[in-house]
Amino acid sequence: MRLRFLLIVIWTSFSTLALSQSDLYSDSISVKFFLLDECRICQYYGPEFQQYYEDYKNDQIDFIGYFPNFSSKKENIARFKETHSIPFHLKTDYFKTQSKKFNAEVLPTVVVYDEVKKAILYAGRIDDRYHKVGQQKRVITSYDLKNALDSILADKPISVKNTQAIGCFINFADNISK
Repeated sequence: MRLRFLLIVIWTSFSTLALSQSDLYSDSISVKFFLLDECRICQYYGPEFQQYYEDYKNDQIDFIGYFPNFSSKKENIARFKETHSIPFHLKTDYFKTQSKKFNAEVLPTVVVYDEVKKAILYAGRIDDRYHKVGQQKRVITSYDLKNALDSILADKPISVKNTQAIGCFINFADNISK
């Protein structure tokens, strides 16, 4: 009888643990890149956008890019997409709706967002390649976006949820954003 009780307790504990792990993330995660076609740092990361898409795009995770500065004209965005072979949708955010919603101020910024739970899972830099504008580190030591996406796929908590993005500023003084 004691053995049966013990097995029930152990099974219940594992079931509860499994349920709580699967409750971490929904099946609808968006990776949102905030970009500027004229920004050297955004240009530098260009090929990596495609790689992230290829490595992580699945039924749970989707990608989109936003260009909030009015200086990013549609033809320049199309050229940026073609130059860097970016496979996901890129669109303007001239009214800064998405930029304000996700507190993006610097480009590039990436936001990993749970669309069902309406929760920001990660926001900030892609990695720690830049420690100041125009100053790259010799060795990347923190792959922040990769770590966040790996945690989601492994159904584990994201250890670093926010980092400071380094790059070009979003122009909130654009006439169209008023």
